[in-house]
Formats: sequence, structure tokens, C-alpha cells
Amino acid sequence: MGFVKLSSAADCCGCSACADICPVGCIKMVPDDEHFLYPQVDEKCCINCGKCKNVCPVINSDKLKLSVSDDKAYAFVSDDVELIKGSSSGGAFSVIMDSFSDTEDEYVIFGSAFDGTEVVHKSVNSREKADIFRKSKYVQSDARGTYKKVKADLEEGKKVLFSGTPCMVAALKGFLGKEYDKLLTVDIVCHGVPCQYVFSKYLVELGEKYSSKVNCVSFRIKKDYETENPNPRTVDLVFDGGKKINLDIAGCEYLYGFHHGMFFRPSCYKCKFATPERPGDITLGDYWGIEKIKDNLNSKKGVSLVRFNTDKGKLYSEGLNEAGEVYETSYAFACDENYQLRKPAKPHRNRDSFFALLNKNGSVIESVNICKKPDTIFRKVLRKIKKIITN
Repeated sequence: MGFVKLSSAADCCGCSACADICPVGCIKMVPDDEHFLYPQVDEKCCINCGKCKNVCPVINSDKLKLSVSDDKAYAFVSDDVELIKGSSSGGAFSVIMDSFSDTEDEYVIFGSAFDGTEVVHKSVNSREKADIFRKSKYVQSDARGTYKKVKADLEEGKKVLFSGTPCMVAALKGFLGKEYDKLLTVDIVCHGVPCQYVFSKYLVELGEKYSSKVNCVSFRIKKDYETENPNPRTVDLVFDGGKKINLDIAGCEYLYGFHHGMFFRPSCYKCKFATPERPGDITLGDYWGIEKIKDNLNSKKGVSLVRFNTDKGKLYSEGLNEAGEVYETSYAFACDENYQLRKPAKPHRNRDSFFALLNKNGSVIESVNICKKPDTIFRKVLRKIKKIITN
């Protein structure tokens, strides 16, 4: 049956499920020249069982996505103002975790969280500890070993809530190979994932700039401290000694690069899960554009987009109704207003140049600032000529 062979970097989303499922441990995740993790197979010990191919969410994307007949999506805003402040959108994920943990059964919640300033997938066994999974991380979560843990917990009869990017949710489904009544999956509407290396390097550079090490990061503060206006493109950074600064996209090179698709993983630009069909029981994201039909809502202040893809997912609608305001909309409208529910992110015109510069000069800040300079007419014409030639 063979093993996973990549014809291009875009063929791998870096989920690590292939490494987790290999029965002889011959697959390791190693960084490439752009510092993203890819599977490296030791062919000498490979037994050609084919499990790595069967679990791959990119290869099996069509089988792992769900087709839903109804055209319903929901906008949700929590009644708890503090909860909204501590969430990326309207607080729906926290409410779903509340409902999930309101049980006498033993349960485990999996999600992405900061471990210092590194982003990893981890698990907790109490609702009180699960708030670490709230808010956006803007870095690819290291999921190595996670799928094994989920399966072990399910096999022990525990309830499991697993949240992650759609490719990770699909990877989990492929890894498990069957349905579990006690598993609830939540896929997040994802714009794309940068690698940990670029993020860590940027924080080191900020530490040098402010003569202090960054020890805590919080994206999506949803507030511009200077203007007091709602602004979802912000980040709070806490340094050793307690110093805190707030940056928006104009003053933060990392945020600029993220929101302009400058350093996402290659597979993100060809993502097979940036579609209306999703792999999770529930899909969550920001309800951008909700103001067009609900003028009492402001997506910049925080409004959750909720889509129930399975009957299992629909069981959690009652909890939302009890915890805040729920507005029914069409899923077609939600997809029209949310780019990543229709198509993958577009790469920045200088994406490749960014990594070439980074590997040459070692500076994220300098590389972003060079690459974000205005495009020239000459470059636009040159790109069009190259496109005509290659086509």
C-alpha cells in the first residue's frame, strides 16, 4: 500500500496524524526550509501498511467532510460582557464547553493553547481549566501525540470534546476510523496557519526592541487602546516585569503578515476544507457581515458564527439559547460574508520573498517591512507575463 509521499509542500497540512498512527514509529515530523513541519519516513523500517495514507486529511478530504441539507447558521452573542471580552468572537465556544461539561460522566476537552509562547494542542479534565482554549492563536498548533490521547480517552469511556482547525478535525476522524457517540468535534473557521518559528522569532525581536522578554501573548483584544474603538486586529504582549503593550495591525509586523497571507503554510492557500462542507459536528467562527441583516450587532465587538453540521452538534443549541442572544440566518449568507467558508486564503505577492529574506537576514520585522512595500506597475506587468508564460 506504500506510504505518504509528497509531490509538493501544498500536499501536507502538518496535522501529524500520520506520525501518530504509524505502528512502527518510522514517521517523524521535521521542519523544512520555511520551518514548517512535514513527515519524514524512514523507508528502511516502513512496513507499507498504508495507515499513514488512510489517515491523511488532504488525501481523504472528500470522505471526511459532511454534507448538510439545511441552510441554517446562527449568530450568537453572550449575555456575559466579560465572557465576550475574553473571547475571540461572541463567546459561543465557552458556552458549548459549559454544556459539554455539565455531566456526571468523566470528560476531557482538547484544544490549542499557549504553553509559554508556544502553541500546542493539549487536554484538560475540568471546565475550570478549559478557558486556555479560548481566543485565536494565529500559530499552527503542534498536535503530535494528540490523536493517540483522544483515542485512548474514548476507549476508556470518557466524553471528549475536540476543537481545532478543520484539517485537524478531519485528521482526528481519519485517525479514529469510526464514530464515537461520546466524541464532539468543533472545527474553527481558519484563515491559515503560520509556523511557530516565525512567531517565536518575532517575539525575540520585540524583546530586543523593548529590552525585556515577552512571556505572554493574547490576540484579538478587540479594542484599540488609543482610540477606544472596537478593533479585532490587535494583540496584547506582556513582558518580564509586567510591562504590557497593545499593538494593532499598523504597528505589529506579525499581525500585518498574518492578515495579508504573507507566511501561511503552503497547503493553506489550497486548503480543501475552506468550503461550506465541514468535518466537525459544529463549526465556529466570527460572524463577519452580520450587520448587514442585524443592525443591532457589531462583529468587531464580537459575534459568533455557529453552524450545526450533525444531530449531535444540534444538541448544544439549547445551551446557546439560555446563555445569550441567538439569531437564525441562512448558511448561504454566512458563507458569502466569510471568505474562508468559500475559498482558501490568497498568498501575499511576496510570500516566497519573505522566507528567502528571513533565512538570509534572520529578521521577521525587517522581512515583513520589505515585503509589504507598495507594488509597482513594473512588478504587476511582470507577474502577468510570467502567468501567461506558465499557463
